[in-house]
Amino acid sequence: MSFFSFFRRKKTPKRKPPEPCARGEHYDLQSVYDRLNSLYFDDQLDLSITWFGQPERKVKSHRILGLYVFESRLIKVHRLLDHPRFPPYFISYIVYHEMLHSVLPPLKRKKGRCRIHHGEFKQREKCFADYEKAREFEKQNLNLFFTMR
Repeated sequence: MSFFSFFRRKKTPKRKPPEPCARGEHYDLQSVYDRLNSLYFDDQLDLSITWFGQPERKVKSHRILGLYVFESRLIKVHRLLDHPRFPPYFISYIVYHEMLHSVLPPLKRKKGRCRIHHGEFKQREKCFADYEKAREFEKQNLNLFFTMR
């Protein structure tokens, strides 16, 4: 072994990302996705869906409920929502919202900034049958997103 090879960083093997897991304790995201894909997207979307995160025991000031990963065409829904206190229509709304991101990507604006929830996105989002009900649930139950389980 040479002097310099001693100081070279050892290569750590890259971790393979976990396989998507759509079945939760209370909700099966795959069945929610399949129903919405048929109802709103004519079964045209080919995305994966999974739960992510832990149902934390500590209070947070900011919580991401769902996200869409463009590179891997993956919808992720926070595991905090896998609880009966969140009604099925709200889970469906979160999944629908993330599905829309795959169809309506962010728009680049001047100076390189992006608008994720642009006008067309907001208009299509309102096509969700329980849109008003889901938004009202979200407003009325903000404490559920930030309190302990």
